[in-house]
Amino acid sequence: MLPGWLTTALLIVAIAVTVVRLYSLIRSVVWIAQSGTEFVARSSHLSVDERANLASFMDFYDETGANFFPFGVKSYRLHRAYLQAKLRRRRLLAYFLFFVRRLWVLYAFAPLAALGLGLLASSTVVPMESWQKWLAFVLGALLSVCMISVAAEGAYSATVFKTWAGPHHQFRKALMADLKVMVGAGLTTWCVASGYYYFVVGQFGGMKKIPGNADWFDRLILSLRNSWTTLIAQSDADPETSAANAATLIVQITGAGYVVILIGLFGGMLMSAGQQDFEAETAAARTSGERQGADGAKRRLSRLEERRVRGGIGLAAVAYIVWKIWHVV
Repeated sequence: MLPGWLTTALLIVAIAVTVVRLYSLIRSVVWIAQSGTEFVARSSHLSVDERANLASFMDFYDETGANFFPFGVKSYRLHRAYLQAKLRRRRLLAYFLFFVRRLWVLYAFAPLAALGLGLLASSTVVPMESWQKWLAFVLGALLSVCMISVAAEGAYSATVFKTWAGPHHQFRKALMADLKVMVGAGLTTWCVASGYYYFVVGQFGGMKKIPGNADWFDRLILSLRNSWTTLIAQSDADPETSAANAATLIVQITGAGYVVILIGLFGGMLMSAGQQDFEAETAAARTSGERQGADGAKRRLSRLEERRVRGGIGLAAVAYIVWKIWHVV
């Protein structure tokens, strides 16, 4: 059983770290929106192998203002410090920085924080004061906002880089990279939502479909199931209390954020395909000296690209609305 002061201290530290992590994500989104195009232009000459190495991008990150607090985009400043410590043969420091960077990555930090919420879920093992419960509740909400920020980062990346995981994430094959990052982000979000539900049921109760007096394994399975349905469709956990309703709303908003990811990524792919078609046709027209044909091709492809993007976004939005209505009915 944890002493009350230790529980409070751990929660405050976790909330502080999560706030800094959230700030870093928001700054990353701002950087992509403001300097993403410049970053792509500066790094366009890199080879495929160089793009897979974060060290190749560090100078471009510095030049485009990606070195914000605390560790910059993709925590590259931590990676740089690790490489310097390794070069100077400071092994203990290098191992420490490597470990910190791995924990700082949201796909590791968020599940560990969700696991911590799960460990606090038992009111008999970890008795908490009312204000301590709400501190933990705020931690879960902040983790969910972090995942929404990941959705925003993905949407901006799809718009600016024409792929979610392209030059920003340094993978060799853009399509497979997009799939890997999307699956990883989705599983991380599900993990956060499940830990959040598990904690709320254990300490607050108030969900008909997840009995608070059930054993830990049954509560875990029910939390996994109901958090999943809340993320992708309509929650059937039947929240009754203020805490349960608030947690359900937060998880639903998080799920809606990932609809933005899919729409943004799909639209970015269509825009990239249209741009490639335009560049190929324009190059051929200019080679043959047909300036007027090139201008005409530009106008036609611009209209075609606009129709493709609008059609893709509209189709995705309609499909999502139908999906939500079907689950409500």
